[in-house]
Amino acid sequence: MEKIKIKKGVLEEAQEIFEVSKDAFSLHSDPLPLSAIKETLADEGGNVVFLCSVNEDTGKINGYIYFWIAIDEAQLYHVGVRKEDRGKGIASLLMKEGLLIAKEKGCVLSTLEVRESNEAAIGLYKKYGYEQVAKRKNYYNNPDEAAVLMNKEM
Repeated sequence: MEKIKIKKGVLEEAQEIFEVSKDAFSLHSDPLPLSAIKETLADEGGNVVFLCSVNEDTGKINGYIYFWIAIDEAQLYHVGVRKEDRGKGIASLLMKEGLLIAKEKGCVLSTLEVRESNEAAIGLYKKYGYEQVAKRKNYYNNPDEAAVLMNKEM
């Protein structure tokens, strides 16, 4: 069984994180852009929780999670895992650690939006206590699709 460690993402890993994002989101046109990854990892203000999962045997990043903290709210922007590493509990490890850090930073609510067709992600979010609060029609494109808005009280 692979050993996975969760660690804070650093700027020097931006390209590798981008490759994970492209792989994780290849079905849609919304991988996390490299410029956004670099900008986020360079943030020193404490408003960001950006974690990576790393295979300890290979040293390869196989997943990431990215929250933006605004006062007492944690907006989950992205969680992605390489296709070849799905089904190993990596997204769950990232969610658990990311939510713990957000709570430690004083967050009382976490919010997110997800493609309506992304049943795997919706299932993961429900597992961690998120509930659907609204839908935004035609929010996504390629293909046109609604966004499901979910909240979790922490």
